[in-house]
Amino acid sequence: MDVRHLRYFVAVVDWGGVSAAGRRLRITQPALSRQIRDLETELGVRLFDRIGRRLRLTTGGQDLLRRCRSVLADVTSIEEHAREIQQGTTGLLSVGATPQTLESVVAGFLVRFHRRHPTVDVQLVEDGGLALIHRVERGDVHVALSVAHGDQLASRLLFPARLLAVARATRLPRSGPGVQIQELGGQPLLLLGRDFGSRQWFDAAARLAHMTVRIALESGTAQTLVALAGADHGVAIVPSTLRFADPGLRAVPILLNGQAGGGWLPANWDPRRTLPPYGRAFVDELAAAMAHGYPGRAFDRLAPRVPRPGGAAGPPPPRR
Repeated sequence: MDVRHLRYFVAVVDWGGVSAAGRRLRITQPALSRQIRDLETELGVRLFDRIGRRLRLTTGGQDLLRRCRSVLADVTSIEEHAREIQQGTTGLLSVGATPQTLESVVAGFLVRFHRRHPTVDVQLVEDGGLALIHRVERGDVHVALSVAHGDQLASRLLFPARLLAVARATRLPRSGPGVQIQELGGQPLLLLGRDFGSRQWFDAAARLAHMTVRIALESGTAQTLVALAGADHGVAIVPSTLRFADPGLRAVPILLNGQAGGGWLPANWDPRRTLPPYGRAFVDELAAAMAHGYPGRAFDRLAPRVPRPGGAAGPPPPRR
C-alpha cells in the first residue's frame, strides 16, 4: 500500500473536497480523484458517497480515517527518527566491558553521557576481555572497553590499569611499593578466567619470571576472588579497575623486576564498520573523563607507573 494514498485520503477529508485538497497538495483534481479511487479499489471499501459534486464519508470511510491518521502519525515519527539517526543525534550504541569496568568506570560515566545525549540508547554487554573483542569483530558490540587486543580494531587509550595482589596483610610484604611477582609463587592464587585481559597480563609476567603458579580458583567474577581473599583462602589477582571496601584486605601493585604489571585500558571499535557520531562522542567524552580521574589512580603515587604504549609513562594528558 502506498502511504501517499493514505495522505491523499486524509487531505480530501481535512480540506473538504478534492479541489481544495488538490490545490494544497499541488496535484490536479482528476489525478487526485483517480488516486482516491485506486485506494478504494485496493481496500475493497467505498470511502466516500458522491452526492452531486460533494463527497460524504461512508461509515467504512469514517472507521478507516481514524486508522489512517494513526498510521500516518507513526510514519511521520519514523521519518523524524530516521533524520535524527542520519544526523547522528540518536540511535542505539552497544558498549561492552568486564564486570569490574562496568562498575567502576561505565556506571558513573553513563549518568553524564545520558545528560548530554538523552536520545542515545546505550545497551551494555558484560563479558570477559577477549570475548568482548570477538563481539566487536562480529559486529555484536560497537565499542568494547577491554585490554585484550584485536588486530583489525581501532582503539583509543583511556587510562592505565594495574595488576593488584589483594589479600590479608599477613600474606603480603609489609613494606615497599608493591610485591614482586616471584614473591607470590608459594601462595594459593585466586585468578580471573583466561579470557580476561588482566589474566593474560599475569600469565605473561609469570612466564617471564619463570614462576610456578599455584592456582586455587579461576573465576569470571573479580568480586568472588576478593571475597575468598577476605576469608584468607589465598591471594586474589585482580585489575585496579575493581572496587572493594573490605578493611581487612590489603591491595598492592604487582611488580616484575621493579616495573609495574598491567597495561592501558582502551576503547576498541571496528573501523570497517560505521561508528555513528554519538559513538565517537562516547569514546571522546569517556577519554576526557578518565583524564581527570580513573580507578586505581592512587597507586600512581605509591609504585612505578604503568608504561604507556609507545614508551611514555603516566596517566593520559587532560583534554583541553
